[in-house]
Amino acid sequence: MKILVWKELRENVRLLPIGLFVVAITCWMTLPGRNSTQVLIASDLVFNLAMIAPLLAFALGVIQAFRDLQPASRAYLNHRGVTDSQVFLAKTFAAFVIYLIAIGVPLLLSAAWIAMRGLEYYPMRPAQVLPPLVFAIAAFSLHPASMMVMSRDGSWWGTRLFPLVVAGGMTMLFFLFLRDGGMFGVGIGMAIVPFALAWLVATAREAWIDLASDPASSAYNTPQRSRWLLPIYLVFCCLIVVCTAIGFAISAIETARRSTVYESVPYHQVSIDIETGKPWLVTEKSGYDPKTNDYETSQIGGDVIEDGKEVDPREEIDSSQQFRSLNYLYDLRTFPNGGDGFFSRLATTYGSSGLLFSYDVRGYLLAYDHWPRRQWRYTFFADKVQRSGGFSGTRFTVSPGGFRSSFGLFANAGYDTPLVDHRGVYVLKMDSLEITPIVDEPVEAVTMVQLDEDQAPRMVLRSGNKLMEYRLLDQAGSDDWFRPLPEGVYTRTVPLPDKIRFTAELSREFELPAPLQAFDTLLVGATAQGFVLVENRNAKRVFEIDKDGSAEMVQYSVNPAAKDGLQKDELTPEFIPAAFIPGGLVIGGLATAFVINVVDGNPIAVIDAIRQNPVSTTSFIVLFLVGLVFCYAFAFWAAKQRGLHAKSRRRWLVSVPILGLAAPLSILAIYRRIYQEPCPNCDAMRRVDEDVCPNCGKPWDPPANDGIEIFDEAVTMASPCDAI
Repeated sequence: MKILVWKELRENVRLLPIGLFVVAITCWMTLPGRNSTQVLIASDLVFNLAMIAPLLAFALGVIQAFRDLQPASRAYLNHRGVTDSQVFLAKTFAAFVIYLIAIGVPLLLSAAWIAMRGLEYYPMRPAQVLPPLVFAIAAFSLHPASMMVMSRDGSWWGTRLFPLVVAGGMTMLFFLFLRDGGMFGVGIGMAIVPFALAWLVATAREAWIDLASDPASSAYNTPQRSRWLLPIYLVFCCLIVVCTAIGFAISAIETARRSTVYESVPYHQVSIDIETGKPWLVTEKSGYDPKTNDYETSQIGGDVIEDGKEVDPREEIDSSQQFRSLNYLYDLRTFPNGGDGFFSRLATTYGSSGLLFSYDVRGYLLAYDHWPRRQWRYTFFADKVQRSGGFSGTRFTVSPGGFRSSFGLFANAGYDTPLVDHRGVYVLKMDSLEITPIVDEPVEAVTMVQLDEDQAPRMVLRSGNKLMEYRLLDQAGSDDWFRPLPEGVYTRTVPLPDKIRFTAELSREFELPAPLQAFDTLLVGATAQGFVLVENRNAKRVFEIDKDGSAEMVQYSVNPAAKDGLQKDELTPEFIPAAFIPGGLVIGGLATAFVINVVDGNPIAVIDAIRQNPVSTTSFIVLFLVGLVFCYAFAFWAAKQRGLHAKSRRRWLVSVPILGLAAPLSILAIYRRIYQEPCPNCDAMRRVDEDVCPNCGKPWDPPANDGIEIFDEAVTMASPCDAI
């Protein structure tokens, strides 16, 4: 075995300089310069390697397999005293060594360069090269896939195409997961990648052993009795191809039917009547206003929500009636930091200090001079601010600036947004380089609400099952400091000249209703009487909390006719490709939706959705049955083409409702075409490699004449004399 490995290394080491050069250039172009602001090293390295690493692995597999699968004498390994398994494993191990050196050496040098530079002029650390390394190891799956491609003279629709589907899909999933997964993504990737690669290598080894030495496909169709890895792999490939094709078909039909002219679509949402404080189900519509040269949202209908009422949001409303939308109460655990899992992008996040800020997931908030020379200046902690190089403070638990959307009223009006983590809320004073806590309470979620457009917004925090409302006061203890935006202006680009020193005062505290305590993200709206809470925008129940803390649950239903214009119950062309979705995915989707609705406390939501859309449901069922008949006919034809026995054919036909169109495609991919001829006894088609007809049981009859008959089919050109 060692000799085989050395032989493969000697033959393929010539590809190493090419791989080293290409990967090194990629790493060099990715590393940030002195004036870079938008580089996220881990994300950008994963993105750039995604264009190189899979091609390198695929090329190695094709080059290695091509030599030893040729009928010429140079492919001597398959004709010597070594097994096909030893040949395959030697090739795979040698390719992995070459591939790992070509990828690992440039990444190791990049890590050394990053460690030498440190945080001097850009937020970076050596651990950022680990996600691209894990991704590159996952991308090696294209090597065993290419060995499967080359392992036999199959059709391009069969083993020439499908082995790349699962490997490519797995590489894409790891790309999406590792691009901003940080060290958590590295840990999960290192736990999954070895098993995924082992499965692919075992499948490719089976294909290499059984298929590389098979006779010509026109004379022999190898039984799949002892080959279960390769058939299962190809079934997965066919499922992915079918689902991808259906998705593209639906998308293409939707694009073709979509109007090129902007059409505003109305939608329903729970809002609060500013005058009465009661919840309403309002129909809103966004449209272009030529006066402001912008898109504005207007209420075109609505109905008050009352317990047990069938609400009709199409009811006309008074033009003078004003509503306020609910705000998301963002959970700190689920809000992203907008980075690569190590640092967030450099941005002018806080006020007009002129500094660029980046959050380090280890709990630091780093500040850099932007001009004239990029330089690390400060490190912010939850209790202090230090000059560059200091790391002795109390770390933040989450990105303190990741919740700017919660303080949109602040940011849009030009005010500096507070900082939030699980320990409390802080105010950053850039002129005196101080960070002051204004709320010293455990925080799980945060948002801003506003009772009056001319008043300062109030901060709502969630701590466990408590909901707390805080007034934000200025130095004089007043909340009339807020300067709203002028009409027609949506963002104040120039910050306000006056510096407000915020303090927070607890105004009201409530207990969350028991049905809402399990939800991480809620919608909240403030009224003079208390709060209005909803678990999501499509919920059919609303919770009203009074001043004394008592909660009332209001359940309602929506008039079925009110969805006209929102979601039409009709047959559309998209149903045609959707009818070929595998039945297993349909059942799995319905079961998943049912489980989610059970968790949400509404187990019959799926049944209600089906009952409310009779035309769509009936059309889908009819088209699904028609597609099932087509799949059965296709599978039966494919089984006949591949000469499958009756027992094997029945198994594949049974799988059609679950696999759908993937079943006949799997037959074409797994089995090769076999020559068949009519049986002289029953006239049914039988395979030429069998001694007994599977239909009538008659044994094969030898030819009537003995000996060898030679037919000369040579064609000779006529001489000029013959032509005359």
